[in-house]
Amino acid sequence: MPPLIDLDGRKFGKLTVVRRAQRPGTPVWICRCDCGNLITVSGACLRHDMVKSCGCLGGKFIDRTGQTFGRLTVLKRLSSIGWVTMWRCRCRCGKMVDVRTGNLQSGNTTSCGCLGRETTSKAHLIDLIGQTFGRLTVIKRVENRFGRVAWLCECTCGADVIATAKHLRNRNTQSCGCLQKERASAAHLIDLRGRRFGRLVVTERVKGNKKTIWQCNCDCGTVKKVESHHLIEGTVRSCGCLRVESSRSRQGPSHPSWRHDLSEDERARKRNVNKNRRWRIAVYKRDGYTCQVCGERGGPLNAHHLDGYNKFRPKRFLVRNGTTLCKTCHTAFHSEFGRGNNTAAQFCDFRAARRR
Repeated sequence: MPPLIDLDGRKFGKLTVVRRAQRPGTPVWICRCDCGNLITVSGACLRHDMVKSCGCLGGKFIDRTGQTFGRLTVLKRLSSIGWVTMWRCRCRCGKMVDVRTGNLQSGNTTSCGCLGRETTSKAHLIDLIGQTFGRLTVIKRVENRFGRVAWLCECTCGADVIATAKHLRNRNTQSCGCLQKERASAAHLIDLRGRRFGRLVVTERVKGNKKTIWQCNCDCGTVKKVESHHLIEGTVRSCGCLRVESSRSRQGPSHPSWRHDLSEDERARKRNVNKNRRWRIAVYKRDGYTCQVCGERGGPLNAHHLDGYNKFRPKRFLVRNGTTLCKTCHTAFHSEFGRGNNTAAQFCDFRAARRR
């Protein structure tokens, strides 16, 4: 690559080089004309006197600002590329486009491209309003989709759908999608009328949104609607009465998880879980979460019954029959006096002995 010739500050005709333009490839320079316009010119054009002004030399320059060419209105002049003058124009559709002077004067460019697209579209447009394609009736034309003419259509099922003219004329689109669903459903439909599934007897098919639904009569007299796959897979065998009867027959000692080793008192204790929890929390709050023997606050605590839970049933959930003990004191008490028939007198003796 030959060495760069620095043209910064040099004058060529009416052009004074201001600085080098940051563009890849052939070196180009930004020049200011004596008339005040800026122009971008390659170094070779300057050195060989191919460009001597921005175009105003000899009075040949014509300001096109404000003029209209077809759908284009010239807004301002842009920096020239070589000896080509460029203009920023606004199209009637609102888009901006940069155009050469020659294309504006010759009429080769009269829009941003929208005029050509509209002309082509009108030349090939076939009015489909009112025509029917399968289940679709064309209502009106809408904005193009994917560069193709599109139409708003109403399906016989009441749904609206937008389809392109090509898909309508080629019969690729004949419904909003309901036709395909019905064909797929009919192809895989198994007639279940008259068949029995557990306590259910299928009577007729009913209309469903997406899945096949059958109306069934239960042996108990209830009418129930069930999806086809639930009947075939056996997940639904009644209106719900079978499950109720089955759950009732498995209550109490008949339940497989029934524990025959528990006494009635132990079962009562398990049934009173929530009452025990509320009683325990009430005892803790009254005692300030502090052990009433050693005075330790917090940590693992136990709500102890002064008069035993099993022997003194009326006192089970009386807050005054409880006291707060830490884990160490609670274990020590039951190690000394056992469990099940404890009394308040035993607790008084235990606490007195511990505080000595």
